[in-house]
Amino acid sequence: ILAPAPMLGTTLAVGLLSLAGNEAQQTQWLPGLADGSVRAAFGAPSDTALAADGSVLNASYPDLVDAASATTLFLRASRDGATGWLIVPADAPGLSIERHALADTSRNLATVTLAGVAIDAGHFVTSASTVDDAMLRIGAIAISADALGGGEAVLACTIDYLKVREQFGVLIGSFQALKHRVADHQATLVAARGLVEHAASLAWEDPQALLAALSAKQHTTRIIAEMARDCIQLHGGVGFTSEFLPHLYLKRAKLNEVLFGTRIALLDRIADMLEAA
Repeated sequence: ILAPAPMLGTTLAVGLLSLAGNEAQQTQWLPGLADGSVRAAFGAPSDTALAADGSVLNASYPDLVDAASATTLFLRASRDGATGWLIVPADAPGLSIERHALADTSRNLATVTLAGVAIDAGHFVTSASTVDDAMLRIGAIAISADALGGGEAVLACTIDYLKVREQFGVLIGSFQALKHRVADHQATLVAARGLVEHAASLAWEDPQALLAALSAKQHTTRIIAEMARDCIQLHGGVGFTSEFLPHLYLKRAKLNEVLFGTRIALLDRIADMLEAA
């Protein structure tokens, strides 16, 4: 769960190429994405699009998740009046990546600067609103699943700790108040898993697919962050130290809360979708 691998970007890149890429683009990038030789950083559909007309690009792309560990960048861009994603090698001449420190050390954030970078029109994937919504759905489900896995892992390591930590000569895992908190967290995880699995099971054309994904994302990321915070408390004083794991899961959970839309932004979108229905 805490592996510093650009899984989100790679998952989104596969989705984009599968849905909107032409045969040449799929042939060029999908095999590498599948075998791990291509690692992608992917700009969100809501990112400001770069103007990518012409053959050379001079621009700056801020706050791209996992850019520093990617081999290929999928940058939100517009070309010839169409919006989509421009695919640029991370080692392209004139391209530089400035990594920014994050509290979540399992991932990275970077500003990508393109100074006279040559671009290929064949590396531009045009998207329609349906493709943008599909990318948002994939991102929401992937982040929800990541958060859910983190929640299960942090609760498991907390339960293991409760089984060995003693206070007043007895295991603290035997205290009824702590048992109740753990049970509440487990029940929350089961409910969250149901939301995520339901969102992932819907067909692309299902009118409820995006709504279910956004609902799962805003709920799951919030409750997992709250759970990770409480797991620090359940560890007692040592929960705040680097020798124990809960703080790592909390940091990852807090970043998951804001990736591809904060909870407030997603609730607004959900409300608009429900009103339109």
